[in-house]
Amino acid sequence: MRKLKDALRLKLVGEQSHQQIATALGIAKGSVTKYCALAATVGLDWSAIDAMSETDLEHRLFGSSKACTFARPDYGRMHQELRRKGVTVMLPPGVRLVVASNSSMANCPATTFHDQNTAFTSLP
Repeated sequence: MRKLKDALRLKLVGEQSHQQIATALGIAKGSVTKYCALAATVGLDWSAIDAMSETDLEHRLFGSSKACTFARPDYGRMHQELRRKGVTVMLPPGVRLVVASNSSMANCPATTFHDQNTAFTSLP
């Protein structure tokens, strides 16, 4: 669980350093820096932060995150297919795995297989 309010309270009211806050809360110094920068960017002061709930503060700082909507792999089926004779996990020579990411799918990287010259969508 994020400790947003505690980190911001220690920074804005207690005027402690990022390292002191990180040690006190048991979180990374980079997280403290990120929380303080986000609060400054949004323009929040302690009186506004104190009035918010932890959930409201998180939505205000990070925005609403879209859930990743992709099909979960059927590991049982994969295991069954990999047990068949002649099936290997290794990719054929000249084939590489490319992870494509665009703005609409920033949280859900799509994987595709590409040959050196041509792309294909299904394996034989």
